[in-house]
Amino acid sequence: MPDYPRIKLTNGQLEADIFVPCSENGYYRGSRFDWSGIADQIKWNGHTFLCSSVVTADKDFRACGTAEELCMGIFNTPGPLGYIEAAVGESFIKPGVGILEKNSNDDYRFEQPYKIIQPINWDTQSGDNWIECSQRLLEHNGWGFRYTKRITLSQDKPEMVIVRTLENLGSKTIDTTHYCHNFLLFDDDPVGLNYEIKLPFAPEVNSDELNGFVKIDDDKIGFHKDIPDGDFAFGSFAGFDGDGYCFVVENKKTKTAVKIEGDMPFERFHLYCQQKMICPEPFAKLVIEPNKKAQWQTKYLFYGIN
Repeated sequence: MPDYPRIKLTNGQLEADIFVPCSENGYYRGSRFDWSGIADQIKWNGHTFLCSSVVTADKDFRACGTAEELCMGIFNTPGPLGYIEAAVGESFIKPGVGILEKNSNDDYRFEQPYKIIQPINWDTQSGDNWIECSQRLLEHNGWGFRYTKRITLSQDKPEMVIVRTLENLGSKTIDTTHYCHNFLLFDDDPVGLNYEIKLPFAPEVNSDELNGFVKIDDDKIGFHKDIPDGDFAFGSFAGFDGDGYCFVVENKKTKTAVKIEGDMPFERFHLYCQQKMICPEPFAKLVIEPNKKAQWQTKYLFYGIN
């Protein structure tokens, strides 16, 4: 595997391998995901929790761990900044990535690679148990921002905290969503009967391609059977409310779990699964007026279960 730049964090209980964003030789350099602070792997007490890096020939499509995205533009959520106004051949902006080129009059498609006209440079600093990545775009067609992501391993417990700050430096209001793909995989155990997600609400299916794999039991999402190689399951769920969220993913074979807690309410909640990844995806809504900023965080607590 190529030697992509990364930082190893530790707090004595938890270890985290974090990729450093870099336009020349970074692990992820595509037009979809936020380049900063992708956790390749989390280790606790001899266990692993993430779908680790899988190298492909195409930098646009490989992603792993805690890959995040701003401006996904799915299910009527806002797309990238300036995409609708731009003509074909003109530019639009994907925070966490850079200035991109619009290649057709079609709606923005998150899964399609777009030409990156100019990556936005990153400033990265780190310590033993933390890393902070920041990028700044001065006004471009009325858009401008400073985006910072700080990942810290808590001092006294096996917990990772991601704090993001998006400051609007432009003249236009930023209206977007943020989510984390959460590419989870416990001890490389294939996704299926051993996994269960415990939610703070009874999920109602909005739209789905669950393909007979996923089952819902009150406030739990489980599986009817293991997912074979080459197949998948996807669901969009409703039924949530509240000021924040907290849900747990467990594996009864590895006897481990991760609690994922955010301080923003669900805007959407998706679940995407393949044989080698179980991905609960909480979306947060962000509306930031000029000269204002938003800050939101996610906590990941790793532990054992009986």
